[in-house]
This record gives sequence, C-alpha cells and structure tokens, in this order.
Amino acid sequence: MACGAALEDRVVHVLHSDRPHAYCDGCLALRVHATLEEARRAAERVAAEAASFDRRLRACHGCGRTLQLTCLR
Repeated sequence: MACGAALEDRVVHVLHSDRPHAYCDGCLALRVHATLEEARRAAERVAAEAASFDRRLRACHGCGRTLQLTCLR
C-alpha cells in the first residue's frame, strides 16, 4: 500500500513527465504502484489542491477509454 504525500508526489511526477498525456485512475494506479482506490484518492487530492491540475472527462492515454481523469490544465 502506498502512503499519502509520497503517493501524491508520484502522481504529480507521472503527470508532469508524460505531459500532454493524461491517465485514468486505473492506469495511473499501475504507473504509481498503488491500488485503484489509493490512486483515485491521491489524484482527487492533487486536482483539488494544485491549481495546475484538473479532473475532467478525457480520453486516457493508457487504455483509450474516455472517463474522468486527472490532467494538467
């Protein structure tokens, strides 16, 4: 299991590193080595607390599904 701030840092790192691509919570979980629920909570916290991130409906670069995901603005 991953832990709070360190997990959020990994989420931010992945999203910055893979810009302009964005990932759904499931694909993000695989990239940050966390469970789906841990990745979802971390992504939601990042989007709520960091002005440069947003949660929106968009195609995931990893799986191609269109759903709510976290991305850079």
